[in-house]
Amino acid sequence: MEIPLPNNEQDDRFFLQEMRDLTERLRPDSQLGQYVLRERVGVGGMGAVFRAEDTTSGDLVAIKALVPPKQRRQVDTLARFRVQAALLAGLRHESVVSIRDIGRHADICYLVMDLVLGPEEGPVSLQEYANWFEGMVAPSEVLELFDLLLKAFGHFHAHKIVHGNIKPQNVLLNCVSRTEETWEAKVVLSDFGLSRIMGTDFVVESVRKTVQAKDARSATVTRRALPPDAKAILQSYDYMSPEQRKGQGSSRRSDVFSLGLMFLHLLTGKKVIGFQPPSKICPGIDSDWDTFILRATAQNKSRRFRSITEMHEALKRLRCS
Repeated sequence: MEIPLPNNEQDDRFFLQEMRDLTERLRPDSQLGQYVLRERVGVGGMGAVFRAEDTTSGDLVAIKALVPPKQRRQVDTLARFRVQAALLAGLRHESVVSIRDIGRHADICYLVMDLVLGPEEGPVSLQEYANWFEGMVAPSEVLELFDLLLKAFGHFHAHKIVHGNIKPQNVLLNCVSRTEETWEAKVVLSDFGLSRIMGTDFVVESVRKTVQAKDARSATVTRRALPPDAKAILQSYDYMSPEQRKGQGSSRRSDVFSLGLMFLHLLTGKKVIGFQPPSKICPGIDSDWDTFILRATAQNKSRRFRSITEMHEALKRLRCS
């Protein structure tokens, strides 16, 4: 996908000012409570992720520093953070990155999480893993992967918490053992509930600002040339349900849609328009996948799986076929 490159006066449309301010304030050796930031390892539409050290225990942790709220929303956002972050910290699942602690430094709220690393001591996402195989993951691996993820989604949905920002970049591979030639990973999901903390209006506004760059009248540039936060937001947009794109917020069925789209892209290695059946996009994929994917990604949410539980049951039938 190509989007217009704005002129210098419009540059902030790509690199959101809120994110620029945050990353300028938080540099290596900055301290948030008992945690010292060591290096930034990721950036997205809601905040930046740092490798950090707990000065009390000496443990290495990951810290997600959230974009500070605008002044007029600060009181509401900080109050919501205290309630929602505490709730999320109390909900644990083996396939979701655990929240160890929450904190606030001035107007910056942050989450302290387990540090998830790949075999080379850096984070590895499902998207990066898929890229090693030209974007495609074997159907047997997709089945195993989504069996784990849907169990996690079932746990959180049962507590009325939706994800709202599902994409392969938010599925991480945690290296648990390795040899010279192979490594074994545990799959974990990150950013569960962040849209609930930040508010759907913030997520929608971030997307709106970035996608709005398409209206700039100048030369074009590929996504690869975009700043990290703009790319992260556009990646989120790719996997949003139709109702999310209209600003209607997240729901359990919007999670179903995003998961179905992620299934489709991992199976076929392609992001396609029109939601064609996987077996038509990539001959060789069993046609049993077609009904499953097309139902999950139905434009009308009433036609999708009614719940993650129903989606998981359909996945189990696929495994047995």
